[in-house]
Amino acid sequence: EMDTHEKELRNRLPGGTTMYDVRLPALKVGTLDSLLSLSDDLSRLDHTLSGVASKVARVAFDSRGKNSLPMIEPRHGEQVPAETYLCEFEWAEELFRPTLKLAELIEFITKAVAEADDRLRSEMAEFQTVRNEISSMQRKESGNLGARSLYDLVNPDDVISTENFKSLFVVVPTHAIGLFEESYENMVMQNVALSGGPNAPDR
Repeated sequence: EMDTHEKELRNRLPGGTTMYDVRLPALKVGTLDSLLSLSDDLSRLDHTLSGVASKVARVAFDSRGKNSLPMIEPRHGEQVPAETYLCEFEWAEELFRPTLKLAELIEFITKAVAEADDRLRSEMAEFQTVRNEISSMQRKESGNLGARSLYDLVNPDDVISTENFKSLFVVVPTHAIGLFEESYENMVMQNVALSGGPNAPDR
């Protein structure tokens, strides 16, 4: 049966709203003085922890897509959808024992969130490195000749490397091909006349 506070809350919510119970263990409240001494710390920590949680959620949505809810790992080796985790929230008593004092619980929770933030920073740095490497590979494979690798474009038969002759490959913009063909023989003194020719078109 609903108590007075729950009835009042339901009356204030729009119709069709679903409410879920958040069951918390009986914590060691301590004395009034101890609670007052923690109030300032809780206000500061709430801002910090909310910021980390928002960052984790943003990264999760960005990596999985806006229409896909991220998975949460409440315990090692166990993954559940974020919606299920929130609607069926359970206090992790094995990590944050209810028998501890509130100050100790706050310290453990703060440490756990800080470690999660550090892991996120490290994993995001690794993710960014991999993404940059993939982008670089894609530019080399699909970009113009000034950026991509020439390995798959140069025919081995076109490469001459002897004591007297060496092949030189030059990337020339499309609009400057005519000028290059007219002037390349005079660019260096030791140049074989009429030796230049197209090898691979630019994109």
